[in-house]
Amino acid sequence: MTSPSERKAWRARLLRRLVFRRTCAHCWTLLVYAFNFLLAGLVLVLAVTLLSRDIPVPDILVDRIETELRRRGLEFGVASARFDPTGRIYVTGLQLRPSRFGEPIFEAARALITLDRLKLLALKPDLAELEIEDVKLLCPASISPSGIPETVARIATGRIRHAGGLWTIDALVGQIDQLTINAHGSYTAAPPRPEGKPPDIEMLLDAFAEYAPRAVRYEQHLDAVELPFLEIEFAGSLHAGVAVDITFSAHRVFEKEYGEARHILLRAETTFGGTSQRPLVATARVGELRHPTFGHARNLRLQALWPQPPLGGASPWPERVDATLAHFRREQAAIAGAIIHARPREYPQISATLFTRFAGENIAATLRGDIESRSGAIDLRTRLGRDWLPALSRILGRDVTYYAAVDTPPDITAHATIAPGARLDHASFRVLSGPILARGVHLDRARVIGHGDLQDVYVDHMEIQRGDEWAIGTYHDHLPTRDIRIMLRGALRPMAIAPWFGDWWGRFWGDFAFPGPPPTFDVDIHNNWLRHDAYRLLGRTRAEQITCRGVAIDWLQSGFRVAHNFYDLFDASIGRPEGRVDGEVQLLYRTGQKDPLRQNWRFKSTADLVELAKIFGPGGEALFEPYRYSIPPAGVARGDIVNDAGKLDTDIDLVIASGNEFRYYDFPVDALSTDVSIRNNRVELPNLRAEYAGGLITARAVVVDDTLTVDARLEDADYDRAVSTFNAFLDRRNPPPPGEAEPSGFAARQINGRLDIEVSATGPLTDITGYEGRGNVRIRNGDLARFRLFGPIGDILRPIGIRIGTLQLTDAYSDFEIRKNEIYFPNLQFTGRTEAIQGEGTYRISDGALSFRMRLYPLRESDGALTQLFGALLDPVSNLIEMRLTGTLSDPKWTLTNNPFANVREPPPIPEKPAAPATEPSPPAQTEPPADAAPIDSAATPPAPESSSAPAPAAPETTGDTAGSGEETTPGHEAQSPAPVARPESSESLTAP
Repeated sequence: MTSPSERKAWRARLLRRLVFRRTCAHCWTLLVYAFNFLLAGLVLVLAVTLLSRDIPVPDILVDRIETELRRRGLEFGVASARFDPTGRIYVTGLQLRPSRFGEPIFEAARALITLDRLKLLALKPDLAELEIEDVKLLCPASISPSGIPETVARIATGRIRHAGGLWTIDALVGQIDQLTINAHGSYTAAPPRPEGKPPDIEMLLDAFAEYAPRAVRYEQHLDAVELPFLEIEFAGSLHAGVAVDITFSAHRVFEKEYGEARHILLRAETTFGGTSQRPLVATARVGELRHPTFGHARNLRLQALWPQPPLGGASPWPERVDATLAHFRREQAAIAGAIIHARPREYPQISATLFTRFAGENIAATLRGDIESRSGAIDLRTRLGRDWLPALSRILGRDVTYYAAVDTPPDITAHATIAPGARLDHASFRVLSGPILARGVHLDRARVIGHGDLQDVYVDHMEIQRGDEWAIGTYHDHLPTRDIRIMLRGALRPMAIAPWFGDWWGRFWGDFAFPGPPPTFDVDIHNNWLRHDAYRLLGRTRAEQITCRGVAIDWLQSGFRVAHNFYDLFDASIGRPEGRVDGEVQLLYRTGQKDPLRQNWRFKSTADLVELAKIFGPGGEALFEPYRYSIPPAGVARGDIVNDAGKLDTDIDLVIASGNEFRYYDFPVDALSTDVSIRNNRVELPNLRAEYAGGLITARAVVVDDTLTVDARLEDADYDRAVSTFNAFLDRRNPPPPGEAEPSGFAARQINGRLDIEVSATGPLTDITGYEGRGNVRIRNGDLARFRLFGPIGDILRPIGIRIGTLQLTDAYSDFEIRKNEIYFPNLQFTGRTEAIQGEGTYRISDGALSFRMRLYPLRESDGALTQLFGALLDPVSNLIEMRLTGTLSDPKWTLTNNPFANVREPPPIPEKPAAPATEPSPPAQTEPPADAAPIDSAATPPAPESSSAPAPAAPETTGDTAGSGEETTPGHEAQSPAPVARPESSESLTAP
């Protein structure tokens, strides 16, 4: 038996079974009826579709689409939307209007849409195919640059297919202004996910609002493009990525500001999305490029590489850009081939490398910079080719080959820093050259290292070499003013680098030759490239084995200053074997004149000034021409000379001191010390001192307009040396005839006396016969003459202390007057121990002719009282004894007339002819004694008296009371004593500068 609860559960199960069976039966009946109705509806729909050509799209579908788009901020509108007989939707007047713009941004005149029918029945439309015509992409007025709606792009026709996630564009033909666009390709998308987010319409609209105005602006540049064409091809999937190939071509692009380009082809290849992304590679080819400023280029190829497409806010700048150029020309400059490697990835920071070839030489340059600030750095490496300067001359329109002619191209390395604003901030450079012709100067080697900016150029190291010459220095150029400064040291022959300087350099160094080693120098030069008169030069030099105007110099060293038309040599020294010269010289020139306007010099010397005077030209030679010496004297000189239109204003002071033989116009002195003062045509010697023949000459002389005025004194000179020296001087000035080569007469024996002379005279400097003046002469302690006068009477008087048999003359004195060609002696007096001879006469300078008349006073000079008494008694007899001196100094003629003692002397030899009566003295020009004069032989007794019957003179005395030999000597040397001081030559030689 069952319990009530079990029975109750059983009844409940039975009831559920009964209800389920009945329900299933009714549902099946309803399902059959529903299927029948569906089949009937489908039949009806197919019938209506077949019978109707214009079936409106259900409003529920249109409302569903509008609702979905409006929820995302887009207004959707169509003019009409109908099904065609094949079941596709034909739409006209399609528009999309974002609510943020209030104006349509997309318009399609016609669109044919094929939807997936099954999804369409589920009210989930899925596009299967889309064909569009006359589509416009618009830029609304609210964001348009012009303020009115602008068309961004037009699509003439296009067909898009979709099947199973594969999207295919068979042909999309559009146009942006004149640019024709053709796109085709396929893309496989991933199946949609239920939880997948729909596209972010706001982000797309933001991108559209940013790029649409740009596209409108860029469209105006398309007017300059001829036949532009853009082709887009793509293929791929979301998983593997979509490969895109974009190609742009144009026949010609012309912009007045940027120039012209022809035969343009641009291509970009990349992959978007997926796991196997390819880099973006963009390639550009231009057949010809012309720019009004940069020049003309042909066959330009450029390739840019991005590691991945610049999407999603990534940097749009490529990782690398490679460019090649077949040919480039700008004006007269041409580059055959160029390669550029750039890395702009870190824009605005970029780096680039350039390789090119110009005028036969390679150029490599590296650039690192900031594009936005236009700053950076450039490194350059190249060689200065042989044809660079001719090419640069063609570019600049003027010849710059003067600056250099290259044999071996020099290596050049440069670095430049560019400041913001594309301004040169700093540059450095390095040049190493082999043989080169630099501004007309051949160099074997050159090295230049420097730096600079827009204000200044500095060469920190400048080195040149040619043969045994070299120089090292620095260079500074201040570009705004073109002031330059050059500092050099080395060893160069100055005229070898004369082309680097102006005419002033040759005027300074042109008289020098350097056959020996090149002179060393250290020089500081200031100049200006724009002003030829702005140069200033300061330096020092030393040279060995040089010549100056043909004068050999062992060594020279000097400091020098040079400015426009001004030259200054200071601390200068010249060395020669015999001595040296130390001093300074300043020369001031007037532009266009060869001779200096002003000369100032100071020096002291122990060298041969006569030889060195050639350095100073004709003026210097004339200054020292009178002087000759075996050992150069010590001299100190100061001179200031002004040349006023050919008229010289001269102010010269000389101090000359010599302890050796010194000659003036060949007149010798043993030593000399004098000051010389030259003031234009006035020459003064205020304190001349000289040694002559063992004596001392003191003198003061003045020369004015070639007229000499001299006051001189000779003290304690050796008479024999003085006369022989003076005679030798006369013989050099006026050589004697061949028959008188050896001296005779007075010059044949020694006097051994001392000579004193005082003279004051005035006359022409160059004419010895034109002087006038007066003076006196004295001879002391000499052996002037000895002769026997009284014969046997002298022997009778000798025991009583009266020694008058032999006369010996030891002293002489006379005043004299210089009467141009003649010297007159009014009171010539010879004295001895007891005797005296007095007289007067003349000496003719031109030919040395003598004309003297003298009287003998035998006991006039005796010290004894008895002798003096006897001498006084003989004075009347002296008036009857007269001697005549004629002839010349080298051949004197003595005659004795009116001799009252002739009859008491020993008889002379029988004369060949009778004596003639006494006559007046012969004129000065007569050299032979008169016919009536009795000659006096230097080795015999005096001649017989005038009477022909007089007995012969006594034989010569041999007692030895004279010089031991009893020889009677002709008096006559006393006539020579005034001659050395009477001739103006001796004075002239000591006074003229």
